[in-house]
Amino acid sequence: MVRRRTRHVSNNAGRTRGSRAMIGRLHLITAIAAALTQLVGAASHGSAQAFPNDTVKIVTGHTPMGAAGRIATMVAAGLEQSFGRKVEVTTIRGDDGNKAAAHVAKAPADGHTLLLTTTGMVTFNQLFYRNLPFNPQNDFRAVCLLAEVDNVLLVRPDFAARSIADLVSMAKAAPGTIRIARVDLASTNTLAAFLLAETADIELDMTAMKWDTLTPGMGAVVSNGADMTFQNLPAALPWIRDGRLRALATTGRKRSPALTDVPTVGETVADYRASAWFGIVAPHATPRDTIRLINSHISRFLAQPDTQARFAELGADTIGGSQDDFEAFILTERNKWRRIVAAAKIGTN
Repeated sequence: MVRRRTRHVSNNAGRTRGSRAMIGRLHLITAIAAALTQLVGAASHGSAQAFPNDTVKIVTGHTPMGAAGRIATMVAAGLEQSFGRKVEVTTIRGDDGNKAAAHVAKAPADGHTLLLTTTGMVTFNQLFYRNLPFNPQNDFRAVCLLAEVDNVLLVRPDFAARSIADLVSMAKAAPGTIRIARVDLASTNTLAAFLLAETADIELDMTAMKWDTLTPGMGAVVSNGADMTFQNLPAALPWIRDGRLRALATTGRKRSPALTDVPTVGETVADYRASAWFGIVAPHATPRDTIRLINSHISRFLAQPDTQARFAELGADTIGGSQDDFEAFILTERNKWRRIVAAAKIGTN
């Protein structure tokens, strides 16, 4: 009788074959993942390389003859030359720029529609307008900070205070008696006064004179209807140069080239900065590679001496920097104005 010999496969051999199969599957999965990564990277790189493939629009919410409109026109001309594609400026006015911002927030996120934002559009407008048709925090991605325009604190030539230190002393000695001529609340000119009151711990009369436009505020100070006013530096320069008003201080991070002998408020009051600024933002879903590409073109444009000279004619100081720099700056500004508006109890939201 022949006995059938039973073949025994060792557990070690089975485990070896199973391990080899698993390793093979892992290699396959790794290869597929690498291929997908290359495809995604190539698509992202390709989208940035292909940009722009159509007309680029820079949307502004302010008059073409104002600082924002003129800056938008200069940037458009610079980018058109750099891109080799048409770049046009579209003006959508209304609600302190909110209508323009809402339009860009809903635009295709491909880099071909950009917003020339002013300070309030992505920082403090939301504190004064209920039910904004866009979300300043979530609907935009920073591209580049273009420039800032100082405000200037103006008084009559015979006003007793000769410096910010004098003004603070006067205000502390007689709280609420120094009268401010101002425009509406949602402006850096008016918020500059509230920021001074908060940072210097003084009380000012913010109700004496309220105007719909800036120029009457300067006239009110000249006629003694008010004691001082914050105004955009370019608009104020003729009044300063002909002696009708005196510049007590400017509001920027450094002294203005137009008024080198006039100190900044920040030289006396720590952490004070209240300039109007201009930047470019894009719809939030715009690819980062496209954002970086646009930023690089704008940065080269801003670095040109001719560009800086033309901005200086508007009283604007070019800034530039990375998109991350601008994002951080917007957050700082947003938090600052939220704090000031809350402290002054002047917001609607």
